[in-house]
Order: sequence, then C-alpha cells, then structure tokens
Amino acid sequence: MTRLLGLLAIALVAGAETTVADSGSIGSINKLENVAYGQPAESPKVQLNLADQVYQNETLETEPDSSLQVSFLDGTTVQLEGASQLVLDQYVYDASTSNGTAALNFGAGVFRFVTGTMNHDGINLETSATTIGIRGTNLRIQVGENGSTIVDVIEGAIVVHPKGSNKETMAVKGQRAIVAGPGEDPVVTTIPKEMDQKDRQIKVAKAPRVDPPAPEPEPEPEPDPTHNHSGQGDDSNPGNSNSNNGGLDNPGNGGNKDRQNDHSEGRGHGHGQGHGQGEGHDAGD
Repeated sequence: MTRLLGLLAIALVAGAETTVADSGSIGSINKLENVAYGQPAESPKVQLNLADQVYQNETLETEPDSSLQVSFLDGTTVQLEGASQLVLDQYVYDASTSNGTAALNFGAGVFRFVTGTMNHDGINLETSATTIGIRGTNLRIQVGENGSTIVDVIEGAIVVHPKGSNKETMAVKGQRAIVAGPGEDPVVTTIPKEMDQKDRQIKVAKAPRVDPPAPEPEPEPEPDPTHNHSGQGDDSNPGNSNSNNGGLDNPGNGGNKDRQNDHSEGRGHGHGQGHGQGEGHDAGD
C-alpha cells in the first residue's frame, strides 16, 4: 500500500511527456542480499524485496551486512554496499530518443554506478561535498559521514565540481578523484593498484596440486633354483604365478615336487591356482 502511494505521486508529477512506466516506477531491485529498505516520499520506510519497484524521490538504504542493486528504465544500474544510502531525486526518460534527466544523491556508503542508454548530459550525481558529471561511465564511489568523496573511474570520464569551490576537474579511466569536503579543491590521482594486484594473484595462482601416478609394481624376481630348498617355493610372495602352481614349475625342487603333486591331487590343481597364498602354505606343511 505504501509503495502504491509513491506510485500515485509519481504519476501526477511525471506528466504526459515523460515515459516512465505506467505504474510510475522508474526501475526495480534486481539484486538483493540480506536486508534493505525503501522509503518513498511522504511514506513510511518498508523492507524491500527482490523485484520491488522503485520511485522518484524514494530513499534506499542497506544494513551493514547487506547490498542491493537498482536497475533503471534505461539500463543504468546503481549498487549499494552495506550501510549505504541513496536518494532517487529525479528520473525522467524518453526511450524513443534516449533523452532524459536523472539526479541521484549519494549519502554515506559505498556504491557502484554504471550508465545505461540515457543521454549522459542529463545525468547528475551528487554528494554533500561535490557534484559529478559523467561521460559514459563505470564508477566506484565512496562517501564518508562528513561528505568526503572518492570516485574511481573504471571506464569513461567524470567532471568533479566541489560545492563551494570554483575549481572543476576531470578524471578519466584509471584515475581517482578525491574531494575532502565542501569548498575543498579536488585532487586527482591514479587508482591504487592493490585491487589489480589481487586480481593478478588470483589469475596467476598456482595450479591445483596433482599427485603423481602411483608407480607400477616391480616384477617379481624369478625363483632361483640354487637357493630354493624349503619346498614352499615362492609361497612367501602370493602374487607370483609359480607359487600358485605349488612349485611345479621349479625343476630344482626334486623330491619336494612329489609331495606337492600329492597335495595338488587331493585338493584339485585348479583350486590351488585360484588361491596361491593359502594353498601354497598347505603344500609346505
């Protein structure tokens, strides 16, 4: 119900020439993690859900462990990280010409802003310390409680005009614009490399450990007739095929061969072959 009140207010203000949706919505929540709130103009604050519509003059905010992303009618997106606040001051868009105006007021927090198809000249971003004009832009914006503003230009370019200052400065891709507060001149530096270095470390991370294949078992040595006097042949090694034959293939066993033949006849020669170790020990008893 509260969101419908915001809808009606927008419909009255928008007028016939604007092309906001018939519902008065200017966009919707397309990503949401944990808890976030919306407060349309002159309405109570309500908890947001995924796919909820957003309206002109609405205030959005996230709890410390939360985040949300708004997608506007022209495809522009704004992401709010934890403990962040954004006011959707104005949004009018004509899809047939891509003309329009958008004014977004960033409170304290961390944000990601990516432009859509709206004419960039009509977009104005604002904090309590500065206004930011854009030139086709992907931005990371940080705003402190005192209004101090840091803008990293990931793509495109921006023009920063601190409030209370006559100095206007441009920052382009790879640069960071810093405004310490109202009336402070902007400072432009390069974006710190920490994040890029972390990305490179992830990409160049060591490949997962792969254990080498297990070595193939070494072949068993052939029985040495000159050292085999026990009659048990190779039964100490159950994997040797000679032991499975009860030592019959060892011509050096002499009389022991006759003893093993007797046992083989009693138990069955085929059974002795199937149980090399067990039957080989019987043969040696």
